[in-house]
Formats: sequence, structure tokens, C-alpha cells
Amino acid sequence: MKRFLEFTVRQALEGKSGELKEALVGVEVFDRPADYDPRLDPIVRVEARRLRQKIQEYYATEGARDPVRIEYAKGGYAPAIARLERESESGPV
Repeated sequence: MKRFLEFTVRQALEGKSGELKEALVGVEVFDRPADYDPRLDPIVRVEARRLRQKIQEYYATEGARDPVRIEYAKGGYAPAIARLERESESGPV
């Protein structure tokens, strides 16, 4: 999952979110051969689901105050990265 997160976030930050397809993730992250067919091997979908769950758990617990949020839409492999506004003790900043 760490490789999945690192690869997809790096691609997104480089402006390559549109290239993040299941086959590319399979080859680059899970070391599948260049002719990898995601219809025959669901590793990317399975691990994406696990990663989404772990990220949700993280932000619901210890990461609740993190200023940056990373989310993956169901069925997609490109992360949405958002910087949250921090509130001071006297209100929004």
C-alpha cells in the first residue's frame, strides 16, 4: 500500500493524474508484466479498496488534524489532494 500511495501521489503532483489507469498501477506498483491485464488479475482494485479504507481510518483517528487530505474516489486511482484551512483558537484563519 505504501508503494501505491507514493506512486499515485507523486504522479498527481507531477500533473499526471489522467495517466493513472489500473494497468499502469499494476505494472509500476505491483511489478506486473508490461502486458498486464487487470481483467484477469484484480490486485490493483483489491489494494485500492484496502488503501481507501486505511486512509479513511487514519483521518478518522490519528490523522484527524492533518492539514493535508488525500482521498481516492471509488473506482479511480488518482488521488485528490487538498490542503485544509486550519482554525485558530479564536476562529477561522
